[in-house]
Amino acid sequence: MRSIAFFTVAILISAAAPAADTLVICPEPLQQALGSWIRHRQNQGHEFVVVAPAGDAKTLSRQIRLQAEIHPIRWLVLVGDTPVPESTSFPGIPTHEVPARVVVHYGSEPKIPTDNPFADLDGDGIPDISVGRIPVTNAADLSRLLQRVVQYEKSRGNSRWQSQVHFIAGVGGFGLLADKAIETATQQLLGARIPGTYQSTMTYGSWRSPYCPDPRQFHRHTLEHLNRGSLFWVYLGHGSKQSLDRVVVPGKTYHILNSGDLDKVDCRGGPPIAVFLACYTAAYDGKEQSLGEQLLHLQHGPIAVYGGSRVTMPYAMAVMGESLLRQVFDKRCQTLGELILHAKREMVLQEPANRSAQRRLIDVMARTLSPSTHTLDSELREHLSLFNLLGDPLLRIPYPQPLAITCPSSAEAGETITVHTSVPFTGRMRVELNSHPGQLTFHPPQRTRYQDNDHWLADFEGVYERANNPRWWDQQIRVRRSAWSIEIPLPAEAQGACSVRIVLEGRDGWAAGASPLYVRPMTNN
Repeated sequence: MRSIAFFTVAILISAAAPAADTLVICPEPLQQALGSWIRHRQNQGHEFVVVAPAGDAKTLSRQIRLQAEIHPIRWLVLVGDTPVPESTSFPGIPTHEVPARVVVHYGSEPKIPTDNPFADLDGDGIPDISVGRIPVTNAADLSRLLQRVVQYEKSRGNSRWQSQVHFIAGVGGFGLLADKAIETATQQLLGARIPGTYQSTMTYGSWRSPYCPDPRQFHRHTLEHLNRGSLFWVYLGHGSKQSLDRVVVPGKTYHILNSGDLDKVDCRGGPPIAVFLACYTAAYDGKEQSLGEQLLHLQHGPIAVYGGSRVTMPYAMAVMGESLLRQVFDKRCQTLGELILHAKREMVLQEPANRSAQRRLIDVMARTLSPSTHTLDSELREHLSLFNLLGDPLLRIPYPQPLAITCPSSAEAGETITVHTSVPFTGRMRVELNSHPGQLTFHPPQRTRYQDNDHWLADFEGVYERANNPRWWDQQIRVRRSAWSIEIPLPAEAQGACSVRIVLEGRDGWAAGASPLYVRPMTNN
């Protein structure tokens, strides 16, 4: 049976021979589980070379570079967990260890486990191809994970999760003013980088913020947003190998998420790409699985995990977050591996004159808040090694079909505007007038003193829900394929930077579009 499986893989490989774009490093005992995934990728136009790993990490790097001289390799898939010294049944895929020159001063081990050098073909420390590791030790786990990947890409588009981006954020702990500055900068970043066709939520661990639910319910909201389904589920904050930070209030702390919560994770509605901008959460080299690995292996967990393998630092993570958002929403990278590759390269190669306003803001804050023990450039370069993808780098990012919208650029509150679009297929259309991301539709209460009682905390949930609801007005309607228009009455209380968002769902998937609209305050008659 085993020889038949190898023969099947051999056929797939030989068909790819002269112009492979994807190199798969996979131990022979696991190659039998690659067949259906390779066929799925070949139907998308990819071609493969599959080889067994040879030797240690340096030898494997030479093996990869040799293959890249023969084939125009753009993606590298490492199939296998790191080797376990006492195990003789599974050889594993080795990983590099590079010196920690910056983060070692902030509590990290002196070596950083990283797959980044495998993607660095010219030896300059910067990746040249996309790389991802599928950390499995047996064929059954590999087959199950790859089956989830194929199902993810074959499932019909669904705006209820593919248009959502959920952020969970701990408090930096750098002091009240610094933390408030970071919160404000984060909101500006999300507002500038996430287009109106998408909707984001923020769950923030500062009890002073309107984005903080009842701290006692923070864990529940974290799980709900993970399970609800989203394109990306992003955690920003402190972390460890098997736990995220805790929400801190005067005299108490509250749980966010850890390995003990795995039985509660059920992303059946739409498995997200989980991004952990946090320490240790994707430490894939230890005997015990990290939180990121554990989530990836769940039957209904995230479809991929991107995170840090050791201690990570705020400035580099902020730059990485900005670059990742840019590659998704501005550049619309087609695969997860390309998204990460271009984000990493942009972090260190982009000239200051070409940097976005958001990146320049991050740089200014970093020069004010970062320790003086190292340069910002060295911090960025070290984080190329610290962050690794656990999952399939060929995973395709599901984008909606674009929907063109015509509407006025500005109007006065209380007026009625007419919006036009062309409906490409029959389905249910949702039309929304939304505030700009990060801009609230109400004046939140000012929280200056924490009160540990049910009466005071009861208001948190309502404020949190309102803070994450950007809608001034919305309507749903069944439509057929045609030119189409609708009148939108602008509420009297609507104001400032807004957008008209239209989402269409039908049997053919979903389409979305948004157009900016500035709403002027209603004039007094």
